[in-house]
Amino acid sequence: MDILISCEGKTFPASLEPGDTLALYSVPQSYSEDGLYLARWAAGELEPVPACDSVGFLLKLRLESGQNGLENLREIYLAEGVEYAEN
Repeated sequence: MDILISCEGKTFPASLEPGDTLALYSVPQSYSEDGLYLARWAAGELEPVPACDSVGFLLKLRLESGQNGLENLREIYLAEGVEYAEN
């Protein structure tokens, strides 16, 4: 499933396979030039988190795709100012 995400004036694509989870974090620009960190992981895997100081990052978005092969998307968390759409 292809997704288009908009956050902090930036728009970028992301992709999820069935059972995947996606998280978007705001991070210090010293860690990532655009100030964002996008993580994607499959069911049963550990979530990759930014390797910066934990007080330096903030969750902006978390989405899950269905594991049954159907392309359903579940919104777990959505911060103000963040938008997404299935592409």
